[in-house]
Amino acid sequence: MFLALESVNFIMSKSFHDFVIDPDVGVMTILKKDHPVIEMGKSLLEAMKIMRENNTGCLPVCKDGKPVGIFTEHDILHHVINEKISTDCIIDDHMVPIKGMVTTNETIGTLIHKMAHMHYRHYCVVNPETGMLEGVVSVRGILRFLAEHFPEEILNQPPNKTRYSDTVEGG
Repeated sequence: MFLALESVNFIMSKSFHDFVIDPDVGVMTILKKDHPVIEMGKSLLEAMKIMRENNTGCLPVCKDGKPVGIFTEHDILHHVINEKISTDCIIDDHMVPIKGMVTTNETIGTLIHKMAHMHYRHYCVVNPETGMLEGVVSVRGILRFLAEHFPEEILNQPPNKTRYSDTVEGG
């Protein structure tokens, strides 16, 4: 899905740990390049339409092709629904300014570390020389990619016998 077929044999021969820190298998491997964006100055309604039409939960907000913020489903719930903000307002005032980005030459391990540290589910990936948006990566995309290439390590983990529930679930 994300990789060229000739890369699959190379990846499958590596251990999971080596894979996520390998500079040859970087962020570009899982990048969603065709992710929709919105330019600053557009309305919240336009942003929500783009998100709905493209079935996405986040939208990078760009100025001259460079990401300056991100608008997510959480922002819709918080600003539009809870605060009852008009959808005619411009997105600039309701986006979350980007505090960190990932460059195209970083490893998947670096990306995972940044996402965990910053508590972000989506990261904009930029060209290190130009600062232009190359695409977006998401936690869901990372998990899907890793599960696809390491199904035994990801999907077949035995239950933890030391973990138990304090309450009974179900009927």
